[in-house]
Amino acid sequence: IAVLLPPAAAREATPPSPPTAPAAQPQNQPRPVSEAPHAATLMKIADSTFAIVGGAGMGTAVAIERDKLLTNCHVIAPNVLKGPMYAVSVVTGAKTLITEAAFLVTEDACVVHAPGLTGKPIALGDAGQLPRGTPIFNIGFVGGQPIFSAGALLGVINRGGQTYLVSSNYCDQGVSGGPLVDAEGRLVGLTSGGPRDRSFCLSLTAETARKVLAQTLIAIDAFPPNYLSNLARRW
Repeated sequence: IAVLLPPAAAREATPPSPPTAPAAQPQNQPRPVSEAPHAATLMKIADSTFAIVGGAGMGTAVAIERDKLLTNCHVIAPNVLKGPMYAVSVVTGAKTLITEAAFLVTEDACVVHAPGLTGKPIALGDAGQLPRGTPIFNIGFVGGQPIFSAGALLGVINRGGQTYLVSSNYCDQGVSGGPLVDAEGRLVGLTSGGPRDRSFCLSLTAETARKVLAQTLIAIDAFPPNYLSNLARRW
């Protein structure tokens, strides 16, 4: 775990081009947090952001209560029955064992319970109040490193029965489940995926994610390991 999460708090990636631009690999120019132009927003959400690390891969999550994290279900599923699964702080690197989870059947939103975790619950925003062009920000783990990026809201789409925010933030494998926030650091969505050229991000809304809080927690070993995200499903 310590090797996967070195002390560096985070780095910023240059946002990729919007989907109307010619397809191209984004030119990432990571910089230290102290030099990032949106460092204030990052600092508001860093204590609320965690890596989900298991035997089959890594994803991201955000604290909704001190010991409960919101994430995408497809982050959890590959790690079920593959050994212990941990929530790891983006700030301190401290790890806490995940013991339970709850999920929505038709939407890719899960909550995990890590007893003893002392996360800072993130402030909640309203995705429905965001006009196109609104500056929004996300943080997620790529290759074991926390990546912070600035983008803008491009629109809203429905896919696989789930509403997604479309933005120009940076998306790559590992950022799934990470917080998407407004300039005040309020949660408006969970980054959930995007195309291979990383030209845009799809994030389920915070309103969808919060619905899972009413579901009953089950032992993590009982979580369905064959869970598919809405992006992969064919209803």
